[in-house]
Amino acid sequence: MGFLSMILMSVALSIDGLGVGLAYGVRGIKIKLFHIVLISCSAAFVMGISILLGQVIKTIIPDDFDRLIGGTILLLIGLWQLIEGWKRTKLKNLKESGCQSVVLVKIKIKLLGIILQVVCDPREADLDHSGDIDFKEAILLGIALNIDALGAGIGAGVAGFSMILAPISALFLFVSLLLGLYIGKNYISSSLKEKSYLFTALILILIGMKSFI
Repeated sequence: MGFLSMILMSVALSIDGLGVGLAYGVRGIKIKLFHIVLISCSAAFVMGISILLGQVIKTIIPDDFDRLIGGTILLLIGLWQLIEGWKRTKLKNLKESGCQSVVLVKIKIKLLGIILQVVCDPREADLDHSGDIDFKEAILLGIALNIDALGAGIGAGVAGFSMILAPISALFLFVSLLLGLYIGKNYISSSLKEKSYLFTALILILIGMKSFI
C-alpha cells in the first residue's frame, strides 16, 4: 500500500483518540505528556500485532475477501458504540450527578471487561478517580483506544499494509490526544461532549461500509 493510504488509515484510526481527548479535556482529567507517549506506544504494539495477524490471515483466505473482514468488524463495532452511547446518555439523565459512571456492559473476562468500560465511559480509565492518569491507567487506555483499531489493523494486514502503519498510526494518535485535550478543555461544552459518541460511531460505520463498495 502507498504512503497516502497509510496516512488516511492513520487518520481514521486516530479519531477515537481525538474523541477521548475531548472527553478528558471537558471533564478536567489530566494526562501527562509521558503518559500520552505510553498510550501511543501501547497503541503501536496492539496495531502491530493486529497487522501481523492480518498478514497471516491473508495467506489462508480467498482473494477479494480481505477488505470485508476489517470492514465488517468496524461496522459492527460502530453500531455497538452507537447503541451503547445512546443507552449511556439515557441512563445518565436518570442520575442526580453527571459525574457518576454508568456501567452498561459486564464481560466475564476481567481484563476485557476493564477495557470495554473504558470505551463506554472514558473516565473509567481514571481508576482511582484522582483526576489524573497514572502509568497503569495509561496502558489500559492505550489498549482500550485500539479495541476498535484491532479490526482495522487485521483488515489492513490482510489488505497488504506493512508494519510501518503501526508507528505512523501511533504518531497520529499522539497528536489527536493532545489536540483533543486542548480543544476539550478550552472550547467544548459538556453538553456537546455527551453527543461525541455519535461522531466516532458514525465514522466507524462509514469506514466499514466503504469496504463493501
